Amino acid sequence: LETRILIADDIHHERVVLTRMFEKLSLPDEHRAVTVYEVENGNSALTAIREAYETESHYHAVLVDIYLPDMDGFSLVRRIAEMEAKLGCDENVTVILMASQEERPPNFLELLQEHDLQDSYLTKPVHISKVRQILNWLGVRSKQCVDIKDLSRPNYIADEQYLENSLRRYTLLKKPSVLRLANPSTLNIDVAGSGLAVDDDE
Repeated sequence: LETRILIADDIHHERVVLTRMFEKLSLPDEHRAVTVYEVENGNSALTAIREAYETESHYHAVLVDIYLPDMDGFSLVRRIAEMEAKLGCDENVTVILMASQEERPPNFLELLQEHDLQDSYLTKPVHISKVRQILNWLGVRSKQCVDIKDLSRPNYIADEQYLENSLRRYTLLKKPSVLRLANPSTLNIDVAGSGLAVDDDE
């Protein structure tokens, strides 16, 4: 069984680091494997989701940046819902909106409620704890620790800076290149409807 995740973000290094977090944290076995797909704009995301439905290989989660070159994240969420209704999909994809504190519009919380995303959004830079939480919600076993050297490309400073911000709340072990998830048992995974809560405003 393949668990398919789609990331829609126009910033390349953010897609790279997030993809590698999913790949390096997951513990695939003979029953379930994780595959992460990337697109850089909303129209490409819509095409990918439609083609997946048409081939009966839908995405289990779609992570959407709030600002894409051709449309904003909320517009993409609406268009995904319209497409699913038109196609008569039996199962709708779970959409998770991503936004940094600086990117959030003044009416951000109202927009989340309007689009039924109040329990399904991530604060950027995305923390590894949230990637692990999503994997667990998807039924994929995850690692308790990960080598941070595996998460960014060698000598690529944009990846390293984004990764450093993503890891800022974690406790380093004795080996400087290894970290362990801090208090993973405290993560909130219970949310109305989808069973998913991925906001990180603590």
